[in-house]
Amino acid sequence: MRPFAVLFLLALAACTEPAPEPLTPAAAAERDSVLVLLHAANPEALAAAFNRLDAFRYSVETRTEQLGADGRTLAFRTTTAEVVPEAGAPRADVVLADSAGIFDYGHFAALASDSEERLLPADNPATLILPDDPAYLDPRGREAFEFHFAPDTLLGDRRVRVLRVEARPGEGDDQPLRRARLYLDPATGALVGIRMRRQMESMLFSEASDAVILLQPGPAGGWLPGVTRFETELDALFTVGRRFRLTRRYGDFQPAASAEA
Repeated sequence: MRPFAVLFLLALAACTEPAPEPLTPAAAAERDSVLVLLHAANPEALAAAFNRLDAFRYSVETRTEQLGADGRTLAFRTTTAEVVPEAGAPRADVVLADSAGIFDYGHFAALASDSEERLLPADNPATLILPDDPAYLDPRGREAFEFHFAPDTLLGDRRVRVLRVEARPGEGDDQPLRRARLYLDPATGALVGIRMRRQMESMLFSEASDAVILLQPGPAGGWLPGVTRFETELDALFTVGRRFRLTRRYGDFQPAASAEA
């Protein structure tokens, strides 16, 4: 074999990624058990909770923040509104408002929403963040993720099961989804909460985002929205990065029919 061919093969071997470490029997069993629950889970329950809001009067606190690199709040706007269902669209009446600091969108002003944030979300938050076909449920892509059980927790006064999905070092480095926690109602298998971290990078632009949607038990026994939080960190070539967070908290639910009686 010619010398340059030998050098080429040696260089190619050096660049080849090592094979992933095989799972231990215990880890494989845990992965399979988590996947069974994920495949059986009903993700539509998360979006359905927001659709049920039309049957209630409730309050919603909306807080928009700009954060520094250290996580400190640089500016914020907060409004609390009482929401009443009406034909066509619900009516939101502001009862409290507060603000401090000045928002600086920099070169990302074109990506900012209206200068005054909506009191209510324009779209169902769950449909915006839930992927139709998650890569971790695809048999061809799930090797890029790790699957674990996390300790049960409470949403309101209800115990829920927690599942954890994380991109594997190496195989999962190119996955936009870095990690997720999924909360399931153990009685029905309904998805009643999610925490998700996504990251996308290119030579010119990068974005890291955290999304949280947690439901709470409603007065009629079903699930209703509890907290939504969306945090985004934007960075681009030749610009100073920006970090923003939008949080909504729902409460004081009252069936609309009984409230009007």
